[in-house]
Parts: sequence; structure tokens; C-alpha cells
Amino acid sequence: MWAFGWRLVVGAGTLAGMTALTLLATAVLLHVHASDLVALAGFLLISGGVTVALGLMASQFGLPRWMGSFSMKQTLVPVLTAILVLGIVGFMAFLMFLSSHDLVLLAVLLGFSLGMSIFVAFALSDSTVRSMREIVRGVREMSTGSLSTRVSVWSKDEIGELAAAFNAMA
Repeated sequence: MWAFGWRLVVGAGTLAGMTALTLLATAVLLHVHASDLVALAGFLLISGGVTVALGLMASQFGLPRWMGSFSMKQTLVPVLTAILVLGIVGFMAFLMFLSSHDLVLLAVLLGFSLGMSIFVAFALSDSTVRSMREIVRGVREMSTGSLSTRVSVWSKDEIGELAAAFNAMA
């Protein structure tokens, strides 16, 4: 429960801080009308609040079962980011009265960025997935009685620490 409370405080603080910075930058740099700032504040708090809530629910209750692989879970981040950005761009278009043509072009370009982000998420998660599979292989071998089993340590991150701890245990 403590971890959830901490995440909630950090999420709320991030939302409040980013909303305040965005409103300040908008007011100082663009000199927008106060009613537009109020509308922007409401939108930021609602969209950011939904984002924080989704993140907290995912961290507290886990992701849906169909997202069984680490790579799929990593892909969720750019997808949710793209959805949030599209919502913000759409709201901006509404406030600025951009043409629907411009909004569609922005959405298409965001779709391109999303596709490239998904590729990067899969590419970056590949080494982690390989390391985890190597550790699982070692655990399975050891469970059959092969106490001389060792796993390769390829990184110095948490997965590398896990592999080194496995080897030390063996």
C-alpha cells in the first residue's frame, strides 16, 4: 500500500507541476486570454488525471492478461503517449480554430511517430527479453538438479543484477 500511496503523491505532484508550468509558459510566451487559460487548465487536469489514473491502475493491478510479453507492455507506453498527444493536439486545434485538414495531417504524422516508437520499444526491450529468457533457462536447468548451471550477465541493470545473483546462488 505504501508504494501505491507514493506513486499517487508523485503522480499528483507531476500533474500539478506540469499543469502549472504549461499554464505559466502559455501565459508568458503567448499572452492568451484568461478564459483560454482556464479552458486549457481544465483540459490538462482532466487528460493528465486520466493518464495518472491509468498509470496507477496498471502499476497496482497489473496490465491486461493479453499483454503477456514484456515487449507488448513496453509498447503500451508509446501508444498511450500518442493517444494523450493526439488529445492535446485536438484540443489545441479546437482552441486555435485550426482547420480540420491541419488536424488530420497532425494525426497522420502522429500515427507515423507512433509506428516508429513501437519499433523502438520492441527493439529496446529485445535485449531485456533475451536476458530474462536466459535466466529462466538457468532456473529450469537448476531445478532438474544441474547445480553447475550459470547464466550470462550482459548488463549492469536490474536484470544483470538478477543474473549475477542467480550465479552467486548457484
